[in-house]
Amino acid sequence: MVVGITVNIGVADLRQTTRFMQSLGFEVDPMFAAEDEMELIHLGNQVYVMLNTESRFESISRKPIANSREQAEAVFQLRVGSRQDVDEIVDRALAASATPIHEPNDQGFIYGRSFQDPDGHNWDCFWAAQTGTA
Repeated sequence: MVVGITVNIGVADLRQTTRFMQSLGFEVDPMFAAEDEMELIHLGNQVYVMLNTESRFESISRKPIANSREQAEAVFQLRVGSRQDVDEIVDRALAASATPIHEPNDQGFIYGRSFQDPDGHNWDCFWAAQTGTA
């Protein structure tokens, strides 16, 4: 049974990306705070993103890093508790140098917005009405 997830991504400037994530309201996990090549960011519950310098990420993945500004590597989705949470996080991202990807998606029962972070990673932030399913 999975109890949490940590997604590792490569970033060009570890300090800049760490500050960007903090500006969205996420916290640095102190477990790796003294590391020079990685930073663990706590997104919520048991969900983390490990920011790695590009050289460290390549050593972990044993593959070249995709140019996330030109190639899709993944879309990171953040499910939040309300429409207001979506707007708060995405507005913070845009104020901290992110760029929007799509127009807001408002279908009534689901609401989302997307942005590209300074490293070119695609993020979606969305709220969905509870349906009684997991």
